[in-house]
Amino acid sequence: MKGVEDIYPLSPMQQGMLFHSLYAPNSGAYIEQITCRFEGRLDLDAFEGAWRQVLKKHPILRTAFLWEGLDEPLQVIRENAEITIEILDWQVLERNELGQRLSLFLETDRCKGFDISSAPLTRCFLAKVAPDNYEFIWTFHHLILDGWSIPLVLRDFFVAYNQLSTGSEPVTTLKNPRPYRDYIAWLQQQPEEKGYWQDTLRGFSNPTPLGVDLAPRDLGDKNGAVYKETSFKMSTSVTEGLEAFTRQQQLTMNTLVLGAWALLLSRYCGHKDIVIGATVSGRSPDLSDANDMVGMFVNTLPVRIKIEDDSDVVGWLRRLQAQLVEARQYEHSSLVQVHGWSDVPRGVPLFDSIVSFQNQPIAEVLRTIEFGPEVNSFVAHHTRTTYPLTLVVEPDTELKLVMIYDNRRFTDSSLEQIFEHLQTLLTALTTHCECTLSSLSIMSQVERNSVLGQMSPIQASLAERSPCVHHLFEQQVEKSPDSIALVVQKQRLSYRELNIRANQLAHYLMEQGVGPEKVVAICLPRSVDTIVAILAVLKAGGTYLPLDPEYPRQRLLHMFQDSQASVLLTHETVDDKLKLRDARVICIDKEHTSFEAFSESNPPSRSGPDNLMYIIYTSGSSGRPKGSQHTHGNVRALFDATDKLHQYDKSDVWTMFHSFAFDFAVWEMWGALRSGGQLIMVNEQATRSPHELFELLQEHAATVLSITPSVFRQFI
Repeated sequence: MKGVEDIYPLSPMQQGMLFHSLYAPNSGAYIEQITCRFEGRLDLDAFEGAWRQVLKKHPILRTAFLWEGLDEPLQVIRENAEITIEILDWQVLERNELGQRLSLFLETDRCKGFDISSAPLTRCFLAKVAPDNYEFIWTFHHLILDGWSIPLVLRDFFVAYNQLSTGSEPVTTLKNPRPYRDYIAWLQQQPEEKGYWQDTLRGFSNPTPLGVDLAPRDLGDKNGAVYKETSFKMSTSVTEGLEAFTRQQQLTMNTLVLGAWALLLSRYCGHKDIVIGATVSGRSPDLSDANDMVGMFVNTLPVRIKIEDDSDVVGWLRRLQAQLVEARQYEHSSLVQVHGWSDVPRGVPLFDSIVSFQNQPIAEVLRTIEFGPEVNSFVAHHTRTTYPLTLVVEPDTELKLVMIYDNRRFTDSSLEQIFEHLQTLLTALTTHCECTLSSLSIMSQVERNSVLGQMSPIQASLAERSPCVHHLFEQQVEKSPDSIALVVQKQRLSYRELNIRANQLAHYLMEQGVGPEKVVAICLPRSVDTIVAILAVLKAGGTYLPLDPEYPRQRLLHMFQDSQASVLLTHETVDDKLKLRDARVICIDKEHTSFEAFSESNPPSRSGPDNLMYIIYTSGSSGRPKGSQHTHGNVRALFDATDKLHQYDKSDVWTMFHSFAFDFAVWEMWGALRSGGQLIMVNEQATRSPHELFELLQEHAATVLSITPSVFRQFI
């Protein structure tokens, strides 16, 4: 074929990038950009000549991609390709305007993309900002180069420029490394490793929820993703502490950060089985001279991490590192194939977050190479993927963490919270390494003091005006702390006692990541713990899902999974029946000492009228349980309407006759607790025996009874 030097297939990672680039050509996804400042005289002819030499040396820079009319896409290396070097004049801009102009230019150029069928997939700009002072911008498609290749290409460019600009004779021909096609040929010889990935992902069927984002179903009619970037640096002292810990325990920083990220996601979403996307170098030691080759080698593959609450930190991290070492021999696998070998349905991603380690300090490498002008302010702008959240880790004297995120799904405050919690966990893992995972807190001391402190007058005022019924309960605690709130057989709790127990559990749940719109299942027998759990979930800002333990196991499992609940509050005997694997299970009767150490004060208000209060499942027209969602505003409206008909107050004694998994129980429970009344929980036997129920009503002088006509008829 005329003008064609070579043709060969794509790597699996290239195939994925090509698909996404064609699907959203102006999204800016997989467009790489490098910027730096050249200060000093710049020979423009030598600059262009050096780039021509670099393109001649590296075939991958002369590569285009063809797919139309082909069974499989191909990469085509052109014999010749001319790189575009555009000169811009920004000298009229003030110093404070340059940064804004550069940011705007980069974004516009990124979204411009490339015609992927035409080589080269790279372009350069020189923006003159002052005499003998240029801002250099290099844009290229990630299809042709990975991060490791960048300093290799720039090193060759600097060497060629020096030779051309100084008139060295003869100009040294750049030595050619192994071509990228050798890597493609090596890939095609590797086994599929289907068995390994099936074993690794067996039983995993849904991506790990991020837990602090706006879920895709809630994005409404907003247009496509708008990706933004924010970064955070850890202090030198904290970074040194992390490095000392990894050296002492013979761990890598990769293992430590991956472990902390998995643990943080677990706290946010409540799952103990976490799958993260991890970027791997793809430069196998089995491929000779791989580190000197230029091209697209990196791959992104799933890492499955089990959160072992009772495990000590060091033991757990060492097992994770052994797992990562084993996985290295499979890092050439195709993500598309791995997805197909898993239980995750097609069309559903394997993971929603990626962790990427930048192990090649590009700026440091370039400082060792002689170049005419002085090179300053070197920045490698991070790749945007199509995933909601990417965490980039840049090792340095101050460990840098970069978040690249879909702006529709994250707020500034949620990103700030993630950074703070991640730093707290990283520090906790290294300073409390003898502790169990479950004992580690994601809260900093500042956040803990804020959460555990008493509400300010402003918060109290907001709570007073809040439409949430649990705030009305808190007002009754203030009015009549010693009045009896709850009676369950021989147990009697005052409003103060009930509030304290609920607050302690609420603070504990908040540390586990429970917050607004986070569904917490409650599967408990009729007991004090049932009411405590409901109050605690609402105080933490969550949504409660009542599950009657008398229901068949399959029905309970369906409701738990369908509701996307992340945490289960239960008793040990009930947990033995359910045997939930992928959930944060809290057995209140077994773990009560864990949250009894938490604050007794009311948590700050975290719910509003539009937040979900509870989900109750009905049989549905098909006979399959169907979730009915109710907001705090709905429940408050119910009582506001009935207050006009009834005059309930603290003298009333209410009965909770119905299962708390039945909608009427909401009326029974909150009718009492919002008005300062007494709530009598009817035991299971009395709900089936009119005689025992009648005796219970007489014993407690009940004034409010809510039962069906058929049950009431038995009293006549």
